[in-house]
Amino acid sequence: MFKEETPLSEQIAALYQDDLMPTEADLSRVQSAFNKLSKALHQLYPPQNCLISVVPYGSTINGLALKGEDMSDLDVTLVFQNAAEWAKNVGQEIFSIQQKNRERDFLDYLKVMLPQKCIDLTPRAYQPIQETSFGALLHIDDATDKVSIELQINKVLDPYNSKLIQTYCLYDIRFHQLALILKKWNKSHFKDNTKRINSYSITLMLIAYLQHIKILPYLQQLPVQRQEICYFKHVFKGKAYQFGYNMKTDIAFETNPESIEKGFRDKEREQIKVEILLAGFFDFYLETFQPQVHAIRICKGPSFIQRVGIMHHNYKDYVLDYLALYPKLQSKLQDDEKRSALVLIDPFDKGYNPGKTVSKGDWQEYKIQFQSALEALKRNRLDEIFC
Repeated sequence: MFKEETPLSEQIAALYQDDLMPTEADLSRVQSAFNKLSKALHQLYPPQNCLISVVPYGSTINGLALKGEDMSDLDVTLVFQNAAEWAKNVGQEIFSIQQKNRERDFLDYLKVMLPQKCIDLTPRAYQPIQETSFGALLHIDDATDKVSIELQINKVLDPYNSKLIQTYCLYDIRFHQLALILKKWNKSHFKDNTKRINSYSITLMLIAYLQHIKILPYLQQLPVQRQEICYFKHVFKGKAYQFGYNMKTDIAFETNPESIEKGFRDKEREQIKVEILLAGFFDFYLETFQPQVHAIRICKGPSFIQRVGIMHHNYKDYVLDYLALYPKLQSKLQDDEKRSALVLIDPFDKGYNPGKTVSKGDWQEYKIQFQSALEALKRNRLDEIFC
């Protein structure tokens, strides 16, 4: 609890350092769990038999894990390094079905073999393998380090998403502070995760807002050499497999701080205080952003494009026409767009809307909380935005 006269900037700095940032012990636990898993997987797939990469991703990697609670979860993908060649050489939809079944076979094998390589790695007794909208994942508990691991096969885009967000965190500490505050705020007010905008979507909304007011650059739009990769996109409905495609995307973005600074840095905007940006975020999504009109993207400007209409920058031209080669996915996106109150375009996967589950009713609840947060900040009470 802060005194009423304590400036908001000091309240934010103290909250960020003392309550939001993970401790060294938290980071050490996650690193230890990852090292054990990586070692076990490389023992199971020695280089003379198969080249693999074991890649962590998610909030523990991108810098947006909250102290304590988030540091008990670790997302990992096991990538077979010939995965891209599989995608290039085999037919689209048939191969995706084969790949889906192959992933399940790999996880069934790992469920049995991992504990033999490391006694700390125990597949969860109840539903160790879960079918999700992104494919099968294996739940592993590390009882020693008290870390829960979710392992998936050939999930290649998520690590790039994590690196992109991490680069924004390193570029501007104000973004890092705001992202952690908003994550805590979101979880504080929306306990039911089926009614909550997921943390990834809130982060994309924040990046888009800061790009819109020219605080953050479009890292994917800065001049970098194109880097195209192949990936598998599966679509499930519940546990039932619907369809899948082999797709390509450009995963290049600027990571060099000097290059970013040359192409973007604005000394005046560096002086804008973080509390002004926090209030600005709530005000923008309360008063300016119209979810029935705008779709959100962060890969290139402008950050807010038309969901409907004939404007030059619009969702149909940017996403739906692009997906014409993937008709089932295009049709699904059209249906999702009609039902969802929030359209977010993933920075690397145009066929994915992270905000697709947000209903009109959910958005109205968020507008109430945006207004409440603004009033608390006007009273100089940061703590009250979480109440």
